[in-house]
Amino acid sequence: MNRTLAKAISFVFNPLLMPTMLLAVFYFFAPSISGLASTPPMLRLGFLGFISVYTFVMPLLMIYFMYSRKWVQTLTLKNLRERRLPYLTTTIFYLFLSYFLYTRSSAYYPTAVLVFFSAVVIIIVAIVSLWWQISAHAAAIAGSFGAFFIMYFKYEEPNLFYASLVALVLSGAVMTARLKLNAHSLAQVIAGFFVGCFVSLAGYWLL
Repeated sequence: MNRTLAKAISFVFNPLLMPTMLLAVFYFFAPSISGLASTPPMLRLGFLGFISVYTFVMPLLMIYFMYSRKWVQTLTLKNLRERRLPYLTTTIFYLFLSYFLYTRSSAYYPTAVLVFFSAVVIIIVAIVSLWWQISAHAAAIAGSFGAFFIMYFKYEEPNLFYASLVALVLSGAVMTARLKLNAHSLAQVIAGFFVGCFVSLAGYWLL
C-alpha cells in the first residue's frame, strides 16, 4: 500500500463518518433490525442525513472552530493532548442524539442504541488517549464489524453476514493505512480494533 492510498483510506473511513456508514447498512440492508422496515427508502435516507448532521457535520465544524481559535494546532489532531476537547464535544453530540431519539419513538430505539455505543467507543478512546495514542480509526471500523457480526448472529440476517465480512476486510485496510502513515504503532491499531470490537460485541449481545 502506497501513502496516497493510505491517505485516501484514512480520509474515507474517518471515525466521524463510521456511524453514518454503519446506520446506512442497517437502514437499507437490514431495515427490520433498524426498526425502519415500514419507512419508505427516501424517508430513511432523510433520517440518515439528520443523523449524519449530528454525528459528522457538527463535530467536524466544532473541530474546525477549535482550529480557527488555535485551541488545536492541526485539523487531523496529531497531537495527543489536542484530542481531548474534540473527543469530549463529539461525545456530547452523540449522547444528546442518542437520548433524543430514545425519548421520541420506539421506532428510533435501534438507532439510539447504535449511536450510544458509538459514543461509548469514543469515551474509551478518549480516556486511553489521556496517556496513549490509541487508534480511533481502528476502533471505529472495528465497532462496525462487531455490530454487523453480532446482529447477524442474533437475527440471522444474511446481508449482515456479508457486511461483517466487508467490514473485517476494511478493518485490515484501515489498520494498514494508519501504520503506513506512521500515525500509530502496531500495538495502538490492534488495541483500537479490540476496543471497538469488544464494545460492539458485548453491548449488542447484552441488549
